[in-house]
Amino acid sequence: MKTICKNCETPNYPDFNYCPNCSQKIHLHRINPHEIFHEAVHYFTHADKGIFQLVRDLTLKSGVVAKEYINGKRKKYFAPLNFFCW
Repeated sequence: MKTICKNCETPNYPDFNYCPNCSQKIHLHRINPHEIFHEAVHYFTHADKGIFQLVRDLTLKSGVVAKEYINGKRKKYFAPLNFFCW
C-alpha cells in the first residue's frame, strides 16, 4: 500500500523515509514542545550542518578546511556566509 506525501501529494512506497519528489519526511509526527525546542536550536545554530565541527576544524586545520571547500567539498562544511552572520 502506498502512502501519500502530505507536502506534494506524490504516492510513495511505505518503506520510503523521504519523498523522492520534494524530500519531505514521509512519517510525520505531531508537533510538541520537544519538536519546537529542536527546531529553535536548529534555527539558531544549524548544528546538524556541522558548525561545531567547523569551528574545531578551523581552529586545528584551517588550511585544510579552506582547500577542501574551494575544491568542492562543500556539503561537508557549514556555509561560510551563514557562519559569519551567526
